This record gives sequence, structure tokens and C-alpha cells, in this order.
Amino acid sequence: MTAPDLACNYPLIARFVRKVAVDYMRFGYVFYVSGMLPPNHDATKTDAKITKEYGTGASRWVRCRRKKQGLANVIYLRHGAFFVIMATPGEHPFFQKEGRIEDCRKRPLLVDQYSISLRDGKVSVRISTYEYKRVKNEFLAIALHPAKKVEAKFRSLPWLKYTPIRKQKADIFKAVSKKRRKAGLSHLSFDCIMWKTSKPKTG
Repeated sequence: MTAPDLACNYPLIARFVRKVAVDYMRFGYVFYVSGMLPPNHDATKTDAKITKEYGTGASRWVRCRRKKQGLANVIYLRHGAFFVIMATPGEHPFFQKEGRIEDCRKRPLLVDQYSISLRDGKVSVRISTYEYKRVKNEFLAIALHPAKKVEAKFRSLPWLKYTPIRKQKADIFKAVSKKRRKAGLSHLSFDCIMWKTSKPKTG
């Protein structure tokens, strides 16, 4: 997925996160390098260079054959200026050429507001720690405002529908409700944070 595939904001970041988490990380692409392309950079040249250098455009059949031979597979994804190169365990020039390679089982991959990692063999998509704390403080600052205003704020949150994110959102709701309760204010409707879980489920 490169920039030409991405035409608008929210639906595309959702698609990008899902592709990273569900299509690749879940199937063993646990090593990664990520970053931002410089301003005014010709991204299409970078796309072509990485694809050629690491063979990221290999067919499914080729990837399966490489896996059986103990070789790693590598994929390259880009969302605007943000890029990530992901690899499975095994032998590959990627591991010699790239400087700082991270392991999503130890350090989550940060994509926009999201933190994507592999925990106990399950992919976990969460709101990044920084963004979670920022939004929680924002809600606590308006916790004593009229209930309808606070509920509308909860409903406006654009976060994706993964189970860990639901839990994070519920934690913010509980903190706001506790502050309102201490002030003797009316309860908030729990419906303002209800949503269906995305499929497939992530841990």
C-alpha cells in the first residue's frame, strides 16, 4: 500500500492499521523499521528502490517457498510520508542493511495515534500511550460540563473498533464518571461509548 492507494484520511488510516496488524504482523512479520520520508521527497522512487532491493513484491507462492527454506520475507507499506518495512524471522539482506530494527513483541509499532504490537502471540491495536493520556486529560478537563456535551465528545472520538481500544475508552469514561460522581452531577449514558468489535478480534 503506497500513497496512490490512499485517497482520504480516516478510512485510509483505518485500512493501513488493519493491513499492518491483521494482514502482516499477525502472520509473523514481527521485525520492522519505520520512519518519515523527507519533505518534497520523491516517494515513488523510494517505493521502487525498496521494492527492488528487498523483493517486497514477491508473490504468495514465492514467499511460502522462502519460508520453507528458512529465509525471511519482507514487505513495504507507506501511508503518505510514513513508511514501514516489516520482516519475518530468517535470513535476508534486510537484517544487514537496516540500522535499527525493532521487534514488535518488545517495542510497539507506532502508526499515527495507534500502537500495534504482538502480545502472547496475539496482535494488539491500542491508542498510543501519549495520545491516550492526552485525550484522558482533555476529558477530565470537561468532566463537569453538561452531560450531553460530554457524551457528544465521547461519540465523536474517531478511534478504531479494536477490543483494547474499547477498554481504553471505557477507562476514560470511568475516570470522567468518577469525577462527576464526586461533584454530585448526573450520570453519563454508557451508550455513548458502545460499539461493535471489529473482526477478526485482536488481543
